[in-house]
Amino acid sequence: MPQHKFYLASSYTRKERMRQIRDELEAMGHRVTSRWLAEPHDPHVAIGGFTDLALSNMSDRDIEDIQEADILVHFSSDNARGGAIAEFGISIGMRLEGRDMLTILVGDRRNIFDYNYLVDHFPTEAEFLEWAKEEAKK
Repeated sequence: MPQHKFYLASSYTRKERMRQIRDELEAMGHRVTSRWLAEPHDPHVAIGGFTDLALSNMSDRDIEDIQEADILVHFSSDNARGGAIAEFGISIGMRLEGRDMLTILVGDRRNIFDYNYLVDHFPTEAEFLEWAKEEAKK
């Protein structure tokens, strides 16, 4: 049984790096629920190239993946389209509704919600991964 189930929220342009982090987490014994990482699209694809229905289906899938996780990790680097910020907000909302879920920010704090008492913060990916490694030993 996996130690934790993580949802990785990041800019789509960082998909390859998120796949590497997914692989590191899974090697530790964790599970990553982020199915968007398996999409074949170029990391710089424009959303205008998809139908409204396709985009709606993608967002439904991502929400399901967030609901399946017990930890959402938001990587605060370039979030050009804002999807990761919306996912971060969904996680905070789930916590406010009583869901036992961790919300983690990795990287720079960029807005008031990044300072919220419900958000754990790791300044770097390395610090987050070290924490995840320790969690896997529990």
